[in-house]
Amino acid sequence: MKIKLYLLTCLFTPFFFAQAQRNCSTHEHHEKMLLEDANYRTARQQIEGFNKTQRSFKTEKTNTTIIQIPVVIHVLYNKFEDSLTDDQILSQIEVLNKDYQLLNDEVNSIPDEFTPVASGSNFRFVLATRKPDGVATNGIERKFTNKISFSDNNDMKYSLRGGADAWDATQYLNIWICRLNNNLLGYAQLPGGAAATDGVVINPIAFGTLGTAKYPYNKGRTATHEVGHWLNLAHIWGDKTDCKGDDLVEDTPPQSMPTYGMPKKQPSSCGHNSMYMNFMDYTDDAGMAMFTTGQVARMEKLFAEGGFRHSIISSKGLLLPDGKTATDNNIVNNECNSENNNDIRGKAKQLKGISLAYGKIDKSGKSEWFEFSNNKVQSNIYITLSELTADFDIALYNANGLLLTRSRRSGDKPEALKWNNAEVGNYYVRVYGYQGATSTNCFALQTQLSKVAFKTNEEEVLVNETEKPEDIKVLQSKVYPNPSSYAANFDVNLEEEGEVNIAIYDMVGAKIKSYNFNSLSGFNSLNIEFGDIQSGVYNLVAQSGDAKFKQRLIVSR
Repeated sequence: MKIKLYLLTCLFTPFFFAQAQRNCSTHEHHEKMLLEDANYRTARQQIEGFNKTQRSFKTEKTNTTIIQIPVVIHVLYNKFEDSLTDDQILSQIEVLNKDYQLLNDEVNSIPDEFTPVASGSNFRFVLATRKPDGVATNGIERKFTNKISFSDNNDMKYSLRGGADAWDATQYLNIWICRLNNNLLGYAQLPGGAAATDGVVINPIAFGTLGTAKYPYNKGRTATHEVGHWLNLAHIWGDKTDCKGDDLVEDTPPQSMPTYGMPKKQPSSCGHNSMYMNFMDYTDDAGMAMFTTGQVARMEKLFAEGGFRHSIISSKGLLLPDGKTATDNNIVNNECNSENNNDIRGKAKQLKGISLAYGKIDKSGKSEWFEFSNNKVQSNIYITLSELTADFDIALYNANGLLLTRSRRSGDKPEALKWNNAEVGNYYVRVYGYQGATSTNCFALQTQLSKVAFKTNEEEVLVNETEKPEDIKVLQSKVYPNPSSYAANFDVNLEEEGEVNIAIYDMVGAKIKSYNFNSLSGFNSLNIEFGDIQSGVYNLVAQSGDAKFKQRLIVSR
């Protein structure tokens, strides 16, 4: 079933401004799919039959069982501004988690009569860390499309139609972000439809809280609403206007129609006060606040044994990459707080091969210890410490605790050390503050092993240290995919025709590779081939005229 959300401009009276409204043709689309797709018709019957006999997921498990849902965001853009920043995407993930846990600020506005049934769920939405093929990912897929906008015919879900193919719907929640025709805000597919089209579609004007998100749909509630449909919720009024509509949830009051805008007083319908603040109604984003206990139970039943989305519980989408990628690359997002300080060698955090780990030292005299293994003869070790805001140093020890070498640089600039022709065995890395230095910010530690001998000499300064932040003009650019194996796309929007210079640096500032492109004014999509660049974490710096761009780049082979 496809649930469509539209923006309609309605002029009420000369005394009112034209106001954008949500609208939906859920019922007719549902009926259409029931008529045209026998598999869907059967699946819907089975799902609803299962719901009637199934105890809630919380009853089957425990009230604290967390349901983690790996999310992949497919960003389809024809114009650069629709490529979305990572921050905008993360803002939407944050909204989803707050809304589904009843931690949003609007909870305080829920009327007293509905407070007893307001409920949080055990869902946690997390950007995927692993693709279906086992390769590392940040859960974001950006793709240029020749289509200016899409309709609700699912073209955005197929690469051959200008879209992006879905990831395995039994393992991931697929969310497509793209411009939609007719001011369409978004739509979702209810459980039971085809796997190739399973997921949620959202217009960038209604996604997240930053960037392209526009009032009154700039609080991320379109995604909350649509994901609710993906989790088997109907509209609160049951998609009928005669008070006979049924959303199949006991604790939502009957309602004859959707609620629009921001009600200034309590609306009523069918002899009851309307639950207008429910996420499955149609108020503006700022007016939405809650799911009910019954809605949460209905959603969570999908994940019970035998439920339509039960397979997501065992998804590998949130595991570290395994197979070749797992042994060669690990992005370890360790919790970064003082309580987790591993201040003794015996409690060192375990790393594998090439790893990116995070830590924090916010107490004077404390350290962070890490451990990794070298299983190959004549391997070379290279370790970098970056994202520093204090004078931290690194030291390398063998399995017996003998100091082998330490970093030589000082201050809060990136640190690096090498140990070539290393013996087979375990090694320890200690991160510590020089003369007791501390910081409340996280540091990033990367370890690399290679047959090629490493060098730590700095060939070039990454950015002129005399430049003040206000003097630097930002180049409108994007690098994707990231992580990537052998090449990446560099999209840039230029004010005028000119040369684009791109350089890749290691974490201590040594230039690894450079590229020069002659580009036209407007949108340009450039291909960056990595060549012999080894797996690791780098900085990509681009410049055109006086505009600059810098971004972390992960090469994963």
